[in-house]
Amino acid sequence: MTTEVIVAVVSVVVASIGSLFFALFLRKKYDAEVQRMGIEAGKRIAEAVDDKLSDAERVQEMLVSQIESSQNEIKRLRKTLDDLKKMDKKTTGCLHTEDDVVQQQLQHIKIGKRKRGSVSPKTEKKGE
Repeated sequence: MTTEVIVAVVSVVVASIGSLFFALFLRKKYDAEVQRMGIEAGKRIAEAVDDKLSDAERVQEMLVSQIESSQNEIKRLRKTLDDLKKMDKKTTGCLHTEDDVVQQQLQHIKIGKRKRGSVSPKTEKKGE
């Protein structure tokens, strides 16, 4: 009977120790898996942030190119406007201005705008 008790006690102790080692190994396995999943999640977050940054950079590049093209267009339009102003000065200074039908129509337009207040008298030439 004592041998049976000793065998029972030894088997309980061995089973407990076996369960303890099994639990420790299992915990290490799951800790490693949790750590690996955390690293993967960190990588995915970093990729998402990089994608958003690259999208923001692309949008910024598009905006910069649109701004540059708009600035070039504004410069071209200003040059054209300056050329038109020079042509207007040349045509209004001509001796035959009073006989020119187009010039008379332009004068009527300028006078109409002045009456409505959209053209100031300072911007028009004296003697017009």
